[in-house]
Amino acid sequence: MSAEPLEGRIARMEGINVQIADRLNGIDGRLDSLDRNLRSEIGNVRSELGGRIDSLDQSLRSEIGSLRSDMNSRFAQVDQKFMWVIGINVTSWTTVMLALIALLARH
Repeated sequence: MSAEPLEGRIARMEGINVQIADRLNGIDGRLDSLDRNLRSEIGNVRSELGGRIDSLDQSLRSEIGSLRSDMNSRFAQVDQKFMWVIGINVTSWTTVMLALIALLARH
């Protein structure tokens, strides 16, 4: 056995336990601080990402609207040209029919 009295060893162990508790409390405090910082950074990233996604969404919607407008304009042009082709064909058919009727009426 050691020559140190039992009370001294117990007091030293209690001091060591207090030091361990202080160190653990310090570690716990740092972990809490890191947790708060991490949660804050995650919140900032979410906000920034949400803003960028909203901006991208608005840009895409704007581009889609522009494309729709262009397509509607081009389809209107195609419709107009189609009507011209139909008109020319009907006119040509009518002319041919009138010419045939005139030829048949002479005989």
